[in-house]
Amino acid sequence: NLLKMYLSIDNHDLHYFANALIASLLEKKYDDFDFKINNEPGINRRDSVVIYCNDENFGKYVTLVQDIIKKHPEIHFHSPNLLGAPYDEHIYCGRDPGDGKTSHTEKICNELFEALEHGEKIEDIVNKVKIEQQRMSHDLHALAERTQKRILEPSDSDMEQNNDLYEATDYDDFDQIYFEALQAYILKTKQEKDSKKRK
Repeated sequence: NLLKMYLSIDNHDLHYFANALIASLLEKKYDDFDFKINNEPGINRRDSVVIYCNDENFGKYVTLVQDIIKKHPEIHFHSPNLLGAPYDEHIYCGRDPGDGKTSHTEKICNELFEALEHGEKIEDIVNKVKIEQQRMSHDLHALAERTQKRILEPSDSDMEQNNDLYEATDYDDFDQIYFEALQAYILKTKQEKDSKKRK
């Protein structure tokens, strides 16, 4: 299924990042890339950059993006995509269901709406999302490591230097902030939905 890598980059840095990305792609002779930028005036979208990957090339694109971020610390990031699973503090990902009709974010939103319609508590919904995001984050790290090894076949010393790419995400660092933001998002969604019903 299609994997989407979401980056929440400030609008002012979008084209700068895109140029750096294209330069890196050409340098490494990667020809299986596909990405888009969402530059909406006055809005810094949480999916301002979407890079399309799959189970065969995910690892090399994670490394590519991490290298760009490391080389260009001046690129400004905003809060990440709340509906994606965290790979690291900047890279969040979603996997489309594969039915050709629904995207990852649409699927999550539909599940949130359904849970709200059934009267589930916001805290319970957030906990369900948390468990799913942790599971997917673990799977993403395993996939990145597997595809990196297959594509690059690095030496043992190279693997030691790159171990930080594959360490499990430390949720303690951003758990509270992330899930408080998600809870606020769900609450806002519920309020908007209730408001439409009243109209």
